[in-house]
Amino acid sequence: MKKLLVFFVFSTALSQTRAQVSVSADGSSPHASAMLDIKSTNKGMLVPRTSTALRTAIPSPADGLMVYDTDTQSFWYYKSGTGWVNTAGASLWAPNGANAYNTNAGNIGINTTTPASPLTLKTSGIGFSQEGPDGDQQIGFYTDNTSAWLQTHTKSNMYFSTNNSNMKMVLDTLDNVGIGSFDFGLPQARLEVKGNGGMGTTILASNSNNFTGTGATQGVTGVQAELTSTSGGNFSAALRGINRSTTGSGIGVVGYQAGSGWGLYGEAPSGRGIYALTATGTAGYFNATASGYALQTFGKIAIQGNGAADGKVLTSDASGNATWEAPVAASRSHTIVLGPSAFFGREDVPVRKHISIGGASFSAAVSGGQLYAPLQLPVGASITSVTFWQVDNHPTNDYTFAINREWAAANGFNGTAISLPSSGANSSPVSLTHTFPTPPVVSGGVSYYITMTGNFTGNLLDAYLKSVLITYTY
Repeated sequence: MKKLLVFFVFSTALSQTRAQVSVSADGSSPHASAMLDIKSTNKGMLVPRTSTALRTAIPSPADGLMVYDTDTQSFWYYKSGTGWVNTAGASLWAPNGANAYNTNAGNIGINTTTPASPLTLKTSGIGFSQEGPDGDQQIGFYTDNTSAWLQTHTKSNMYFSTNNSNMKMVLDTLDNVGIGSFDFGLPQARLEVKGNGGMGTTILASNSNNFTGTGATQGVTGVQAELTSTSGGNFSAALRGINRSTTGSGIGVVGYQAGSGWGLYGEAPSGRGIYALTATGTAGYFNATASGYALQTFGKIAIQGNGAADGKVLTSDASGNATWEAPVAASRSHTIVLGPSAFFGREDVPVRKHISIGGASFSAAVSGGQLYAPLQLPVGASITSVTFWQVDNHPTNDYTFAINREWAAANGFNGTAISLPSSGANSSPVSLTHTFPTPPVVSGGVSYYITMTGNFTGNLLDAYLKSVLITYTY
């Protein structure tokens, strides 16, 4: 009976609000704009709860129909032409304390619907600007259809640094670039580099007026390197050129001057103006064309190494390689002529059988014979050639001529014998000449002999020695 009474009272209240419904504990009327006005300070409203499968199976849902999907744990509403829409996806941003972050897995575009990166800003002009509190210092990006810029938007210097540290590079409003530590100063040239380490260098490159900043009209410098430390170690370099290519003819430092000046200039009050060093190549290479000079010096020259010693002279070989050698007195060519009477037989050399017939020829019934003559040359003489004149009546036998050491048969001059074949049968003198490619030098304490050795058989008079000509320099 009580339930029927409550329903009657509730129905009467609904009818009195002209189809507007107010659900409240205080019995207040619904808001004029609402068909259903629910008021509570400690209660909520529950909409129909369903699974994703049951939600999508609702037949002919009306636009605006809302349910709570227990699978996605979010509210969904229906929209014609789109279908079911998750209200959780209506915003791509989510709070995180006092911060906010983007929940979208894709990219964000400003002035573009197809962003290619996490944040794409498309504009012609300044697209991003960061400013100081008073707005006087501004830095950002500028783009147009032909170029892109990182710039300051006001008249202020642009500083660069790493690791949240002090300035490492600066581009000032005068278009000067400074690299290194400038404290609170600015570069004084188009490019100025400062360093405090072992490899620290300073580079000043000229501006369009060919000045280094001093305004001088003479002594202008294209590139100036200065090492300001007065306690630099060995091989400290104000300017260093390194080419690490291991192929081709690379160059570490190039100097070129189009006029009559210097392509490379080095000056040292007490050291070396230019220093060159190599392990297996050429430390210094100089080349001149036309009527120029490959090397021109004013003052003394010191050429060390390669056997340098007091009194030696610099001597070149055929390839131009120079070494220090002891001076040699000027030599002249000399000749010695030995006639038949200078030769005689020799019986005191083992193995050999020396036979002399008339002092001018030899023949015997034995298989070998030898004539010899003492050769007197000054110590230090260089023998250049030996020529023998002979008449040979035996076309089948050969004869060997040699310059031998004393008591050494057939070992030749310094171990090299002169072997010439017989000229064949002839009735007039024939010359046989041997030229030494490397002239042997006569040493002291050794006697030499000119020998003529024949290999023949029979009792015929086989060969006649007419004369021997020895040419030497001394």
